[in-house]
Amino acid sequence: MKKIIAHFLFILTFSLIINAQQSMKNIEAQILDVKESFAPDKRTAIFDIHVLEDSGNYVLSGETNLLTALNVLFEHLPGSKIKDEVNRLPDEISKTPKEKSQI
Repeated sequence: MKKIIAHFLFILTFSLIINAQQSMKNIEAQILDVKESFAPDKRTAIFDIHVLEDSGNYVLSGETNLLTALNVLFEHLPGSKIKDEVNRLPDEISKTPKEKSQI
């Protein structure tokens, strides 16, 4: 009986680990899809987003100047266990010529 319980616990733990890895891969794939759609050329847009796992929750970090792309990403991500630590950068297009020359 103890062997059966130990076997069951091992399989359950292994399944949870595999599921977490698949979720991480899914989030990474979503990030890549959004990046390819909104920022295919890194010279014209910034979409540098990464995912980390922290105590069973996922943390998105990095930076972007594409707020629409970031919103689309969050719409496609499953669950509420995703913490947003993405730095939003000013959009170059919205700056006036005077502001651009000061950069």
